[in-house]
Amino acid sequence: MQRRTALVPGDLMVLRGITALLLFAMMALTFIDVIGRYLLSAPVYGAAEMIQILLAATIFSGLGLVSDQDAHITVDLFEAPLSRAFGQGRRALIGIVSALGLLVIGWQLGVIGLHAWQTERTTLVLDWPQALLSLPGAVFCLIAAVLQFNRSLRRS
Repeated sequence: MQRRTALVPGDLMVLRGITALLLFAMMALTFIDVIGRYLLSAPVYGAAEMIQILLAATIFSGLGLVSDQDAHITVDLFEAPLSRAFGQGRRALIGIVSALGLLVIGWQLGVIGLHAWQTERTTLVLDWPQALLSLPGAVFCLIAAVLQFNRSLRRS
């Protein structure tokens, strides 16, 4: 069993719950839309846009879970040279670089979200504020970065 690295008790349970809820909502909406479209000839208005939003939210909310378990997809292409160059600290260094990447993505999503908020940009079909799409993604990226840093520092 892997050692728990989350920051506070229950934080991963909240993240798991959010991710599960988003995934369930996407599944239920898809089911209702398909039934409505093919059996009742009445699809859910804006279902494709809602599913896109739910998919993005599910991916970003799951980043923290993946970071906490260090379950990111890896490529062993540079395994040997990095092992020779950095020895045992290699995994911690890779984790810190990954966390920095998550911080950059979160920061950029925050900038995009704040700009969308200031300019009152909305989605094409449902006319929902675009800031409500980018800003939660930024928060989830920052949470994932903190969990990744925490995991990496415990390794070193």
